[in-house]
Amino acid sequence: EKKAAYSALGKEVKDVDRERWESDPLNIQYGLDYIISLEDNDLYDEIIIVCKELITYEKYNKQVLRKLGDSYLNNYDEINALITYKSLSKVDPSDYYVMIDISKILTNSENYIEALEWADKAVNISGNNGEAHFQRAEVIFELAQNCSINEKDLSPCTRAVFEFSWQEYEKAVNV
Repeated sequence: EKKAAYSALGKEVKDVDRERWESDPLNIQYGLDYIISLEDNDLYDEIIIVCKELITYEKYNKQVLRKLGDSYLNNYDEINALITYKSLSKVDPSDYYVMIDISKILTNSENYIEALEWADKAVNISGNNGEAHFQRAEVIFELAQNCSINEKDLSPCTRAVFEFSWQEYEKAVNV
């Protein structure tokens, strides 16, 4: 009711969530409600602060870890996002979306071997999900593209890697 009143008055709804969470910082749900309000306003620095505090009370909360990793990523802090997503992967080893995110970060940092390992895990755990195959194709494609930068003509090996990535893209579409 307080949120509706604030909204009707043109005030920030996130202030209601902040006040409620600050009155009971041990309440994870209040913290998550506040985080969602902050997300609506793209306030990622504040989300990181709230998530870090919530983690002190509930270290393995999947929702909080996901929000923290996403906020780091939205703040272009791939190192901390990677650390957080790897922690989340340990907490929930069946969440292949986290594995895909890890693979994307590693691909961006040109760590193709580890990126491919995470993409493979995502494919295996997801039961051949198209998004997981797409990420594996992306890793393979980026690897081939990176290796072919100094080649005038593509070598047969590089062509084979590009072909392999193409096959993965096809799997992603057809799964």
